[in-house]
Amino acid sequence: MNGRKKMFDKTAYYHVPIVEFGGKAELGKAIGRREAAAIAIVEDGFAIKLRSRIGETLGGGAFDENSSV
Repeated sequence: MNGRKKMFDKTAYYHVPIVEFGGKAELGKAIGRREAAAIAIVEDGFAIKLRSRIGETLGGGAFDENSSV
């Protein structure tokens, strides 16, 4: 089982929102690293604001979410 599928399966099982955004290099650049496969946002207020900003950046709702969101 690949890592992406495992992550999506776990987040769906535990009803944790997940947003897929960019590639490893793009995500890494956004957090000041060379590459990052995934990040977790654990602060509710920051997570809500970040999801809102990602939607604005990509044209409002133009990102993938699992069904638990």
